[in-house]
Amino acid sequence: MSNIANLVDEYEAAKAILADQIAIVEKLKEQILETNLDILIGTNVYLEIDLRERKNFNNKLAKKFLTDDQIKLCTEKSTVYTNISMDALSKLKKAA
Repeated sequence: MSNIANLVDEYEAAKAILADQIAIVEKLKEQILETNLDILIGTNVYLEIDLRERKNFNNKLAKKFLTDDQIKLCTEKSTVYTNISMDALSKLKKAA
């Protein structure tokens, strides 16, 4: 087998492992969010939960009052995500 074929096969295997690990992380994230806590403390690290939400812009309603160009000027892209940050437990203890 050529080096290229090996590279492709390794990439495929790594992607499969990554997909499995992402699925595990997503399940853990669901369990973490179900706690409804802002900070979760472990043995070595703590997790801080930061929920971010977006506001929607109603284009149909805006078109009654604004031109298409005005709507474009007022439109922003936004991302909705939950950020879970992790840091050393010692940093949390120092901050307290």
